[in-house]
Amino acid sequence: MKQETNLKKTPLIERHKSLGARLTPFGDWLMPIHYEGVLKEHEAVRKRLGLFDVSHMGEVLIEGDEALSFLQKITINDVSRLAIGGGQYTALLLPSGGIIDDLILYRLSDKRYLACVNASNTEKDYKWMSEQAQSFAKLSLKDDSKNWAQLALQGPLSHQALERVIEDSEAEKLKSLSYMQISSFKLLQQELLIARTGYTGEK
Repeated sequence: MKQETNLKKTPLIERHKSLGARLTPFGDWLMPIHYEGVLKEHEAVRKRLGLFDVSHMGEVLIEGDEALSFLQKITINDVSRLAIGGGQYTALLLPSGGIIDDLILYRLSDKRYLACVNASNTEKDYKWMSEQAQSFAKLSLKDDSKNWAQLALQGPLSHQALERVIEDSEAEKLKSLSYMQISSFKLLQQELLIARTGYTGEK
């Protein structure tokens, strides 16, 4: 087991410690597993809501005139079907057909995309994507994971909780956010992205 000093930490790690989280190594990260126990927290998510720190996930930005062509080559879904603000569950494949990783891909603007990849595979995924990008001259690829924090909010009261913290002027935009869509919002005078995505089900 790696020592705590050698593990990556999310931006909220000190907050987790102060709240009494049970911390444990997860891949190369020191992550909170639970606060009051798995059963109690499972019930909270099913009946009310739960907030999860998933800042260990990887974020890769894909931009440029050839971004669409590049993504059509390396992922298994039809990226051309994505409208701005849309997302899709997809995967990276080896030429032999084996799966490198599954991911969620978002179209942020006309020629700008965000790939959210699995935490333990971020370095491997980015290396492979960079190798494939060499034949695309009009393309920018960036592993931006160090500049992101990511929280997952789940449960039947999730929407009400978000409404209490976002700007009042954006409440209607939040209500209109459909499954597998992403949009920018303001929280405490900061801009953030809210995505209604996931594959663990919703009520």
